[in-house]
Amino acid sequence: MIFKEIYSIIPPEFLKRFRLNLLLSFLNQLLDFSSIILLAPVIVGLFNPDLLVQAMKLHFNLPAISGNFQLGLIFTVLVFFLLKNLISVRIIRFQSDFYYSLSNSLSTGLLRNFLNKDLLSVRAKKKSTTIKDLVFIPNNFVIYVLSAGIQLLADVFLLFLILLFCFIINPAASFCLLVIAVLMLICLYYFDRNKAISANEKVSQKYDANFNHLLNAVNGYTEIKINQLEDHFMEKFSASNLLLNKMYSVLNANRTSKPKYTETFLIVIIAVLFVFSRYLSHNNSNLVVLISFLFAATIKIIPSINSILIGLINIKANNHTIEILKPQKKKNTVPLAQNISFREAISLQDISFSYESKLILNHVTLEIPKGHIVGIFGGSGNGKSTLINIIATLITADSGILSCDQTAIFQEHRASFMNLLAYVPQSPFIFEETIAQNLSLGNQASQQTISHYLTLFELEKTIENLPQKENTFIGNNENLLSGGQLQRLAIIRALLRNPEILILDEATNQLDDTLRDKIAGILKEISKEKYLTIITVSHHKKELENFCDAVYELKNATLHRIE
Repeated sequence: MIFKEIYSIIPPEFLKRFRLNLLLSFLNQLLDFSSIILLAPVIVGLFNPDLLVQAMKLHFNLPAISGNFQLGLIFTVLVFFLLKNLISVRIIRFQSDFYYSLSNSLSTGLLRNFLNKDLLSVRAKKKSTTIKDLVFIPNNFVIYVLSAGIQLLADVFLLFLILLFCFIINPAASFCLLVIAVLMLICLYYFDRNKAISANEKVSQKYDANFNHLLNAVNGYTEIKINQLEDHFMEKFSASNLLLNKMYSVLNANRTSKPKYTETFLIVIIAVLFVFSRYLSHNNSNLVVLISFLFAATIKIIPSINSILIGLINIKANNHTIEILKPQKKKNTVPLAQNISFREAISLQDISFSYESKLILNHVTLEIPKGHIVGIFGGSGNGKSTLINIIATLITADSGILSCDQTAIFQEHRASFMNLLAYVPQSPFIFEETIAQNLSLGNQASQQTISHYLTLFELEKTIENLPQKENTFIGNNENLLSGGQLQRLAIIRALLRNPEILILDEATNQLDDTLRDKIAGILKEISKEKYLTIITVSHHKKELENFCDAVYELKNATLHRIE
């Protein structure tokens, strides 16, 4: 069942390479098995040439073996090992390229899946957990689940071939070895299994806590310094980091101790063979051949058993990666809907929304004609941002219909509808890029257009005085630009997209009255010139009266037009 789930996660474009990868893994093990077959007679010949002659006559009906034949056999083994290893290296390179290409594809799909989520779903999850999942879940799935699963199957195949050959040489001794091997492998698997799985789960939890502390330290640097909270954050990080490294220590000890257990397992096998040859077997030549074969196979048996044991534990410990990645494929296969056009009006009909049992919007109805400027005001926490987030399809209403030109906007229409709008929140996010890169996000605006808007919004001189002008690096915590300047930069970025709908959520609340009125006048002119629909939100009615064609008040979860 788990292999079926793993297979379902692989994107269709990778399935052909996956099947080839699986076949190459089996081919690699088949080459390893062939090398064991060739190496075994060399080992027998080194210790007892007469026994090699006897074994060849008995099993392969070959005539007497000359010295030249022995030299030829050794030369054949050397050439075969050389060719085998060259082929194996090529296979490993192909597999590595496949795994990391797949990991990149899954990471991209997971990010796309994240960006397609509802705003409330995104806010419900900690940022540190989201970032950790986006970075590590695809890699952990590929390395500890998919790769481990393929290697597990290949190792089982190799051990099966070795066991089958043992049965051909000496069925009775092989049966005894099989019974003992199965019992010991079960013991080895369950010996540290729970401890390793628990440590893997705790690593995921503690890494999340660690990342969260680091994120708080980076984002809250100013507050930490001003309030002298360095020791507080260092203690929290140190405590979680210590627990994280303790879990890494447990996992490392588990991995490095596995070969020791396997060595013990092989010593027991050798002891059993000795007892069998001493007291139970009457055909010592066959038994010597079996021992020589197993001796040659040791270089493959130990790594294969370790790989199987560790692989089983890793797959179990990283099973959560399958659960996270499974929905991705379903969501990426949503059929594309028709393109949404905007020529008449946006309509909200009986929109209701509740959050944590609190009624935010109650049967809100609103029509916004194309080219109009509509303002919404109300007290803090009254649901203004929620309402415009529903209009922007960032949040899905509990009930009611959002439509554009009488076409209802559903999940499959979101991407097309979002192409029509630009949105400037009350705290615009400034990406950690240069000013030019921030302005050019999502648009193909010319330098002339950018310079025009910078002059229009009184930012040109400010940017000219910066160290590298438009190529100056800025970010959320940079002090090169004031809050009001960053808001104007965000408005320009939105206008450069050439939207048909511009949504402003208190996007000028950090400007003084004079500059705010001037920006309102500029936006009004742009609206007339480009037939741009503007939906703006404010705490104060006065800010909207001279700017908007229609003003609405949101109060007690209902919307009323102010005449």
